[in-house]
Amino acid sequence: MSFDYKQTDFEIDTENLGKTQKKKWTCLGMTRFVILFMGLVCITCTNANMILMNFTVICMNDVIIEQKTDTNQTHWLEKSSDISLTFSAAAVGAIFGTIPAVTLIAKYGIRRVLTVYGLLSASGTIFMPLAVDNGLVTVLIARLFQGIGASILYSSIGTISESWSPITEIGTFVAFLSSAFQISNIVTMPIAGSLCESSLGWRSIYYIFGGITVVLYLIFFWYYNDYPDKHRHVSSKELKNIRNGKIITSSTSKTIQNVKFVQVFTNWEVFEISLAVLGLNVRETGYSNAIPYFFAAIVKFAAGPITDKMAHLTERV
Repeated sequence: MSFDYKQTDFEIDTENLGKTQKKKWTCLGMTRFVILFMGLVCITCTNANMILMNFTVICMNDVIIEQKTDTNQTHWLEKSSDISLTFSAAAVGAIFGTIPAVTLIAKYGIRRVLTVYGLLSASGTIFMPLAVDNGLVTVLIARLFQGIGASILYSSIGTISESWSPITEIGTFVAFLSSAFQISNIVTMPIAGSLCESSLGWRSIYYIFGGITVVLYLIFFWYYNDYPDKHRHVSSKELKNIRNGKIITSSTSKTIQNVKFVQVFTNWEVFEISLAVLGLNVRETGYSNAIPYFFAAIVKFAAGPITDKMAHLTERV
């Protein structure tokens, strides 16, 4: 008795299991929202790195005690002019980083450029504790790196939204991505306040935030693609949804967007330092500073989808 061998359904499914899982994933049409979330967390961490100094500077008394050998000599951490200089260094870095950003994005794409800028921000953050121990000059260099890293954030919001959001969801993408500036304060202030008073100390804040930034940007570089049609998880249905109503243009014909310098120079440093001078507890100061950003984030999360649903109204209204 002989039997003819035929490939079973079970064997076919096993052979194509990876393809089947991929097909199920792409059919969900959720890739653009994964991109949205990844962009949000990366932008949040980069902005958090830049504002860490604004709060942790009030926790660096141990450095003053260790380095101050002459009681009559004023340490640079005790000079308001030097502290202001460290704040300004990040703004200067943001200016220098902004100048080539648009050209670099047009030539190399947001995936590569944002990753490089993000890693520069992370390196400045991880290097900061060592920089503080070595003096003002090294701190200014680290702050320049943080400022350069944050200089591309507004451009990245526009580029990611333009490439990955359907016209009917553009408000949601912009609102969610820009809410990173509020979320970074909501996250940074309480964590910094808690770690400053813990046994880990203020140095751990920079190592934790810097390390997380490196990991997130490596994941971003691995998963993100500048072109939705070339992404391995984008189905034809989702791609059609993203492109519906858009005028598809080449990279050479993209419109250069204006950088919002007002937002770059706007910060909460005066309020944070004022609260510290008033003698508030470090941890309480962190939580209280996070409150306005928390409510601002809620408004942004609500405003984005609402504006998309009200597309029938004119922009002027």
